[in-house]
Amino acid sequence: MPDDDKTFPGGAFIAPEASILSGLLLVGTVHDDPAGFQRVCRLLRCYRPRVILVEISPYSFAHRKAHGHALRKSLSANVAAAAAEADMEPERAARHPRIAGVRRQLGMPFEYRAGEAFSREAGAELHAVDDSIFSRRWISTWSDLISTRNLAILLSLSPEARSTARAYEEARRRIEGTAPSTRQELREWSDEDEQLWRRRERVLAENVARVLTQSRPERSVYLGGWQRLVPDGRFPSLRRLLGVEPSRCLLLDRVEGIPGGAFA
Repeated sequence: MPDDDKTFPGGAFIAPEASILSGLLLVGTVHDDPAGFQRVCRLLRCYRPRVILVEISPYSFAHRKAHGHALRKSLSANVAAAAAEADMEPERAARHPRIAGVRRQLGMPFEYRAGEAFSREAGAELHAVDDSIFSRRWISTWSDLISTRNLAILLSLSPEARSTARAYEEARRRIEGTAPSTRQELREWSDEDEQLWRRRERVLAENVARVLTQSRPERSVYLGGWQRLVPDGRFPSLRRLLGVEPSRCLLLDRVEGIPGGAFA
């Protein structure tokens, strides 16, 4: 059940005592991983956490629930219009990897869907811990994202799907410090954007610490973008704020190599 995140950063963040975080596993994902749902399900069944913390905000969850059908309907209509402009068959346009990526973005993230399925199966707590203020700003761009004009631009790009394996490898190198900063980190940021992203990491850390302090589970899992695991980014990441050791950080693509019962 999504939390009502009332946290607002103020003063220095104080991480909870180490014993509270000892069973926390930070799992970094590539959000458009087509095998993400199955991988998260496997991880949760191996690790058997009592608490699952997902990188989705209460606002984002509620918005998708309330407006998901209308958003998908608008997307389908606009894809058809963009396809007509490009003299492309609608079915072919709908299968374009860039369009599929937009469709995934509008839907409930696989991290939440898999966490919800395990929660129902095993009775684990499920918490939405992202920042609703950040989500509101991000979701406000969706009308442009699904506009006919933007979709026509996406359809003009190469239909070659992005390699998920490459995306995870780039994430791994960035986390290990063997790759340079990403383009997002190096771009020129406005003061407002900088503060918004700093706030997001801080709210994530505050919400994770609050839930774990209240529940004190033996095992817990955080599911979210791999950027939360970077130790030396533009601003303090969730991992850095909480002081999570590298041995407790895992990229989702490594789950397939974990034997059943590995965490027992």
